[in-house]
Amino acid sequence: MVKFQDQVIKIIIILAGEVIDRLDYQYCGFGRFVYINEVLMMYDKQYQHRILDDALKLEKIDGCIYDGNDLVVSSGDQIYKFGDKSNQKELKAIFLGIINERVAVLAQSEGLVCLYQYDDTLKDHYCLKLEGSNITFEQLNNQILLRDDKFAYILTSTSAEEIDYKLAKEAQFIDSKFYVHGKQVHVGHYFKSLQGGEYLLRLNSKNILLIRSFQRSLEIEIYDTESSKSVKLNYQVETNGKVLKAFLIDVQKVQILIQFDDLYTVLVDKSSILWKNEQSLIDINLVFFEQFQNEERTHKNSYYENLDQKSQLNPFILIENIILRLKNEVTDLFDGLQHQFRLWTQNLNQDQEIETIYGLRQKVFYLTKSHVLIGFDTYEKNKIFRQNFDLDKSYEFVASHLIESNLIQKDDGPQVQEVRLFFFYSKEKQRLGIFLFDDNSIFQISSQQQKSQFILNFPYRIEEGPGSKDNIVILIDENLDIVTYPKVSNLNSKEIIFYHHLDRTINGYKIIDGLIFKVWSLNFPDQIIMIRSSKSQDNPRVAIWDDRKVIFKLIDHSNFAVLTTDLDKLYLFIVNGLTGKIIFQAYQQEIDFEKNINLVYDEHQIFVSYYNKVNLIYEIWVVEIYHPKIEFSVFKMWEYYYNKADNQPNYYKEAEPFFLQQVYGFPYSIQKMRVSKTLRSLTKKNLLILTNKGQLYSQDRNMVSSRRRERVDQVILDYNLQSAELPPYQYILFVNSHFITHSIQYEGDNYYIEPTNLESTSLFVLYGLDVYLTRISPDKQYDMLQKDFSYITLIFTIVTITVASLYMKTKLSETKQLQQFYH
Repeated sequence: MVKFQDQVIKIIIILAGEVIDRLDYQYCGFGRFVYINEVLMMYDKQYQHRILDDALKLEKIDGCIYDGNDLVVSSGDQIYKFGDKSNQKELKAIFLGIINERVAVLAQSEGLVCLYQYDDTLKDHYCLKLEGSNITFEQLNNQILLRDDKFAYILTSTSAEEIDYKLAKEAQFIDSKFYVHGKQVHVGHYFKSLQGGEYLLRLNSKNILLIRSFQRSLEIEIYDTESSKSVKLNYQVETNGKVLKAFLIDVQKVQILIQFDDLYTVLVDKSSILWKNEQSLIDINLVFFEQFQNEERTHKNSYYENLDQKSQLNPFILIENIILRLKNEVTDLFDGLQHQFRLWTQNLNQDQEIETIYGLRQKVFYLTKSHVLIGFDTYEKNKIFRQNFDLDKSYEFVASHLIESNLIQKDDGPQVQEVRLFFFYSKEKQRLGIFLFDDNSIFQISSQQQKSQFILNFPYRIEEGPGSKDNIVILIDENLDIVTYPKVSNLNSKEIIFYHHLDRTINGYKIIDGLIFKVWSLNFPDQIIMIRSSKSQDNPRVAIWDDRKVIFKLIDHSNFAVLTTDLDKLYLFIVNGLTGKIIFQAYQQEIDFEKNINLVYDEHQIFVSYYNKVNLIYEIWVVEIYHPKIEFSVFKMWEYYYNKADNQPNYYKEAEPFFLQQVYGFPYSIQKMRVSKTLRSLTKKNLLILTNKGQLYSQDRNMVSSRRRERVDQVILDYNLQSAELPPYQYILFVNSHFITHSIQYEGDNYYIEPTNLESTSLFVLYGLDVYLTRISPDKQYDMLQKDFSYITLIFTIVTITVASLYMKTKLSETKQLQQFYH
């Protein structure tokens, strides 16, 4: 039995004394406070659960500070103390800091900088008159360093201590008695030479901490300033990043929270690492999956290979497929029995083996904006891979593609391996870095000069070498120059068509023999807010069997949809990318443009979601494209229904397409909307809708069809595209309260879907502030057995078929012998 489990990875950011923008979130006070959707929320001390009773609604936050007990927030001309609605003061803060482990607020008025601190309420402690300008502040260890263009001061709770201005500009101060100048650290009258790259903390009056990192190692040196003796503590970590920040959590136990520049975070004491967290997962650029290799089950099913070769999806059309099906079912049965016997005798994990076979157990990889690739086992829920890309912060992620390696490695052998390439570009250095991920390791394979940024990239296949999949990556920069990796002399004579938009113009281009030609241009009167290309999986089923007829989807991957707005109406255009011709246009009114708008184009359907400010509900606007031909012949119906898309009628030559549209009200909010996908696209694909509360809902696409008839008693004519099988139209979609994410609300704003070897099931990742991994099954009964399934009947049927096959084989053999005897 396959176990279905959800996986949640809670992500937090450890930052103090500042507001950090990441995605649409802002973080305060060691990551315990999160500002989103104009609400400031608090987490518990384990950073696992939000405390929903304590929340502060603000239009914006300018700054925040947390002293371990209280959070103080500045918003415009107001100062708020979190959790105490009555403790609010009208004051415009210019800096928030910590002095003597209490929140300090600095405000400026008429040449004075005044310091306020909280006791029970915010009180004025003292003011400092400054003659210079360009005032800057720096948080020290329980003190604040203030500088203008003439003087420098160390601010305490009671007074401002003036320090040497030149020293204040050149040195790094920890507090008034502890600073770093050049390659020496000074503590009172003592100093120590530094190696470089240390992060400094003061442990107590005579001991300082020097924190260093190198080659996946962390070293903490406890230095006694009086005796000049040191104690060094060493730890093995999973990152080769540099120490970004460190916080002293417990002086007595010497517990230190350390964050690296790739946001890998550890909590250590004198003896070990107490806790670690992958906080870089808060900013994810890319999610992808890889299947585990199961070396025990290598039998290839010739029945499925024959289906692919013959382009048939129905196993009972051809006699040869029936024979192959029976033969392979018996082979798979014995193979499965042998596998079960091996699991039983070797005491192996049966659930894990089964999940590996059916692709339910995979490796999921997250590429973060900190240039770290992190991999997890979806079954064990443990980390299996972590490696930094050797790049500085000037590089930005461009693309990642899976291609065959025959042109990279110049491998002439029969086996062609698929590898994943990563592309990073630095505008500052004008360099393109290319990395290869293979056999659980990352290494750089190219670094080349590149003056312009890229606007488009895609994998492509040139007819060289073995293999049948994409074997190069094409990148097009903003000057319309072509870069390929691996480098090739030509791109064949096959035309490559693409489009690019700038402001209110969309231009269409062709690549012919490595040269780019502009073939059409479209100018829109209004602002373009979204473009989506037609997408579907390989070999989609084009025919739809409805009652006594077959109708045909019109699937054209050269089409794309465009949303524009004049801030009064929302316009939808469907454009053919080959000709630049607008083949459909329509609009909706009463749209709230401040709320989320989504556009999805899958197969023959276009879905647009928006908030209707008159009906006060999110709506889903669906447009479907159909061929006008309707088939009634039984034999033609079977042929069209089970054949692939390339055998369908050509709508360009025969007739103009039909466009149907409808609008539905959706009871929940809609933040994002996508379509589920499966391995062979044999089962239905639902709309996956992410609500503003972070819950995921699976909506049956049949219920959002434009083919639903208007009335229950409506007569459906033969040559009518409306459906007699779908329920009648209702504006409000019927939805239940069963979310894929159950009752838990997650803070995520993006998601990724990966098919498994089970046609009914896919892996789903929601990511953002939280990372959530689960399985979705839009068509649950397709390849899963019911709980009351009769295994005895199955075994009896297989045995009967096997015996019958052997008996018929014997009889056929005897018949041939008799014919030879009489002839």
